[in-house]
Amino acid sequence: MTVQPYAVIATVAQRVMILNPANGEPIETAVQLGDVINRVMWDGGSDWSPPTGTEARADPNGTLPIGSTTTV
Repeated sequence: MTVQPYAVIATVAQRVMILNPANGEPIETAVQLGDVINRVMWDGGSDWSPPTGTEARADPNGTLPIGSTTTV
């Protein structure tokens, strides 16, 4: 399998920890269904799997940046 970028997308509304872009400190924030909360490099089949309440979607062209929203 080829390693490529994946978008990690919330499949349920939830609270998550993110790094504050202003200072790099962790903060808790709410995300909604369809929010892109992370991007990872993955081959789609190895031991890693997206966290509970999320899905990983192949995004080799970068059309799903962190902070965007998509359909789930």
